[in-house]
Amino acid sequence: MLKKRLLITTIILAAVLVLNLLMIQAADADDLTFVLNEAQTGYEVHKCSPNATGMLSIPESYNGKPVVAIGRDAFLDCTRLTGVTIPSSVTSISWYAFSGCTGLTSISIPDSVTSMDWFAFAGCTRLSSVTIGNGVTCIDASAFADCTALTTLTVGKNVVTIGWSAFKNCSNLTTVTLPKAVATIDRYAFYGCDRLASV
Repeated sequence: MLKKRLLITTIILAAVLVLNLLMIQAADADDLTFVLNEAQTGYEVHKCSPNATGMLSIPESYNGKPVVAIGRDAFLDCTRLTGVTIPSSVTSISWYAFSGCTGLTSISIPDSVTSMDWFAFAGCTRLSSVTIGNGVTCIDASAFADCTALTTLTVGKNVVTIGWSAFKNCSNLTTVTLPKAVATIDRYAFYGCDRLASV
């Protein structure tokens, strides 16, 4: 009887372990859908499965053509993702692309990205570290609004404009170093950054 109980317990524990391993399995390109751009020269990430879990690397190419953009709402509310690697083939990040990805902890935007639209990373409440590449010239409106865990911010040397409410309510941000290229800081750019002591 005791052996039978031990066997049942072992089977249950093994099943739980397998289930946990499946749950933490890294996301991959199969979790993404792609659409060809209008010029038919490359693909944009159209949608990510809301069940994608862990770290995800966006591929540089799909069907023999480069992945050049992250489309509107592509990762919207993908709360199980903890990190996303953006390849150097990507040149634009559209509206709400990563908005509400509450599991993301850090993001690095490569130098290839020249366009980053409104609310791109808004509401990523666990995002603590952001590196914005040298290709970006405008951090658009509310791009990082409500990223309440953000503590480390590296701004690319070619950023000229910081848009309306770009870092609104980033309440843990303490220090910001801006490049010499910055010419415009729009309204409410750092509104609600209660711990911001140095710019």
